[in-house]
This record gives sequence, C-alpha cells and structure tokens, in this order.
Amino acid sequence: MIDQFHTILLSGWTLTIIVFGVLLRKYSLRCRHMRRRIRYVSSTCDCIVNLLDEAAHSLKENTGVDSFVETFTDYSARSLRSQSAAFFHYDKSKRTVKAVAVSGLFPTLFKASDKLLDIVASSPDKLKDYLLHKEFPLAVTPFGEAITEQHVIVFNKKDLQKRLVATIGECQSMMIIPVTTDAIFGVLVVANKAKNKEFKKDDIHLAVGMSETAGITISQLLSLREIQEKRKIDSQLKTASLIQKHLLPQTVPHSEKFDIATFYKPAQQIGGDYFDFIDVDDEHIGIVIADVSGKGYAAGLVMATARSLFSVMSRGNLSPSTVLCELNKYLVKLIPEEMFISVTYAILNKNTRKITWTRAGHEPIICSSVGKAPKILDGGNGMVVGMMEGEAFKQTLSDETYSLEPGDVVLFYTDGVTEANGPEKDEFGMNRLVAAMRTVTKMSAQHAIDLIVHKLKRFVHDEPPYDDMSLVLVRVIPETDSQ
Repeated sequence: MIDQFHTILLSGWTLTIIVFGVLLRKYSLRCRHMRRRIRYVSSTCDCIVNLLDEAAHSLKENTGVDSFVETFTDYSARSLRSQSAAFFHYDKSKRTVKAVAVSGLFPTLFKASDKLLDIVASSPDKLKDYLLHKEFPLAVTPFGEAITEQHVIVFNKKDLQKRLVATIGECQSMMIIPVTTDAIFGVLVVANKAKNKEFKKDDIHLAVGMSETAGITISQLLSLREIQEKRKIDSQLKTASLIQKHLLPQTVPHSEKFDIATFYKPAQQIGGDYFDFIDVDDEHIGIVIADVSGKGYAAGLVMATARSLFSVMSRGNLSPSTVLCELNKYLVKLIPEEMFISVTYAILNKNTRKITWTRAGHEPIICSSVGKAPKILDGGNGMVVGMMEGEAFKQTLSDETYSLEPGDVVLFYTDGVTEANGPEKDEFGMNRLVAAMRTVTKMSAQHAIDLIVHKLKRFVHDEPPYDDMSLVLVRVIPETDSQ
C-alpha cells in the first residue's frame, strides 16, 4: 500500500513538473515574440523618422525631386536589407516606366538582346547607365498590377522565373511599392533580400510607411518646382493641399457588423483635421480621429508624420493607449514646442462588438442606443500628443471598454463641430449634437451623418466656418438588417 502511495505521489509530481515545463516554455516563447515585436516597431519607426529627416532636408534645401528619389532609393535598399533597388517613374500618357535612381546590381533589363546583356553585365555602371536612359513599356515589366491597383506586390523566386526576362544574375525575391502624389508617380522596386530570404508582412508595412512619406515629400517638391517655373508665390497652399489628399481615406471599411460613414469640411483650403481606419488584425478595426494645432504647411507635415508612424505602430496592437504612447515618443521630439495633436483612437471588435478607446485631449465619444438617451463616453482622456514626454504622458492615458448592442450608433468628431458658430455667434455645442444623435439609431450610417450635417448647416447658416469639421459615424448593424 505504501509503495502504491509513493508511486501515485511520484506520478503527481511528474505530471506537475511536465505541466509547469509546458507553461514555462509557452511563456518563454511569448516573451521572445514580444521582444522581437518591440525591436521591429522601434526599428521601423526609426527608419521612418530618419527618412523624414531626409525629406525635411530636401524640402529645406529644395534639392529637387531626382535628388530626393536617389536618397529614398538608397535608403530603402538599406532599410529593407535588399541587395538592390530602383525607382521607376511612371508616364501615364505613354504607359511607360523609366528608372530615375538605381542602387546596387538591379537584376533585370526587362527586354534586351543577349549581346546587350553581355555588355551591360560586365560593369555595374553600364547597367545603371542603361536603366537610367531606357524607357520601358509597362507591359514588359512586372509593375502593372502595383500601378493599376495601387498596392504592394511581392514576388518569390518561382513567380519571378515566369515574369522576368533578360536577367542579370539570379533574382530570388522582389517587392514593388507604388509611390503616389496626387496620382501614381512611380514604383520603388527592391530585389534580392539579404540571405536569400523572402519579403514578409513586416517588410511590406515598413515599405508602405516609407512610400507614404516619400510620396508626400515628392508632392511638395513637385509643387515647389512648379511654383518656381511659373513664379507663383502661394507655395504653402499648394503643397499643403497635396498633403491633405493623402491624409484622409478614400473609402470606409466594409464589415458585416458595422456600417461606417464620414464627413469632412476644412475651414480653409488647408485643413488640420485627420481621420483614418486601421486593419489592426482580422478581428479588429481601428478608428483614429485627430486635430493638429494650427493650420497650413506645418500642420500638414506634422499630420503626415503622425499618419506614417501610426500605420506602423497600430498593427496587431490591441491597446489604444500603448499606441498613442509610442506615437508621442517620436512626435514629442519632432514637432515644434508650440504644436500638439489631440487624438481619439478606438478599436472595434468585429465579433464581440466591444469598443476599446483612449483619448489624448480630444472630444468625448457619443453613443446612441435604440429607445435610450445618448451616452457621452468621456472616459480615457489624457494629455494631448506631442507636449509631454515619457512616463508622465503615459500616466495620463487609460484604455476604456464599452459593449455595443445591435442598432447602437457611435460618433467621433472634432471640436470644429461643437464650436461651429451660428449667426448670433453662439456655438452649435454638445447639447445640439447629442440631440441630433437621438433620432439616428434606425438610419443607415450615411443617412445618420447626413442628418447631423444638415442640422449643423442649418445652424451655421451663411457664417464662414470657424474650424475644420470632421465626423466619423459607426452604426452596429442589427441582425434583422443583415438577414
């Protein structure tokens, strides 16, 4: 009997040790993954910030588009750990591309005779010279989808064997990143990632962040060049107008659970408001709405920087306050002391319909439910982004969570809405906005936002706008609507 007891006791301890070992292993792997993620976010943000420094230098010195594109191409090759990179300008009228910058041994001429290949392959300088002076029809390159669909394309070795002709050496991998101004300006092509690796999602996110910064910078440089050629003096308005086009999403996310609509009206040609939607992961949608202090070119550049950093930091991160802390960490060192950004960042769970948010000096969220008085979700408010450093800023923020029900309507907005002036110089105010939200629960998102805007316009009448006005409205679709 004693031997049996010892055997049972020993078996129990063995099982406990095994379970403890498994849990310890899982915890160790989780910590390792988090450390890798932190290193990636830090490295990615540093890459974007360093590129922004290059952009600021180019704008200050007005070095020209070609000079900045060369810097951008070399920097992208290093940041993405690629053996080569090239930037091809796209001519829409002729449907052709032409290299304007080449870094490293680019692996293809797209279309060339064997004799030409032998000549060019003998010297990297001859290859670069050929690419810089040759115009290629878009049809003979693998760039068509990236240009027409305006999204990143990644090819592995097997894909490239089918698509590339006239190759110089081996091509193991290639990523094609469209760069846009007010339209497609060209494509950045990076080839042969180091150690024969393939490009992953993290590489794509970094490439997108850098291409957005490059696109905005090129827009500004093109505008400056146009101004110089035509002797125009209103340079700030033109460059900032181009920036504004990049900041606001052209479409809203489509979901079976949520119906979303937006409204934006700048007070002047240049606006300081900004909103965006983030694919946090397969189950979560991020919504950010922000208002940068001031107006004009400086405000546009600050918001462009915030947008690029935000798109990197928010991926896979389910804590809004953590994302804003990371954003503040970089912006507090970059933007002028007198500038700041008020932000609300919320994450919607597509499955549970829960909303988690934090506010950095921004307006509270309004939630309207069927048959109930609207609620003002004013929790989670902290200091504005860009004024307070480190732990002090972090202590002011908190994540708040609220469970939404079918038919609920959630409204995000900037203070230009509540502070809009009527003919009597009184403000539209929170009370009128809440009153407008009482009747929208049975409407589609677009009809609901149209009603709010209609009431706002009737109140303002012919008064000139006091500030930019932005609205993002989210309706939880009832099951009866989706059936």
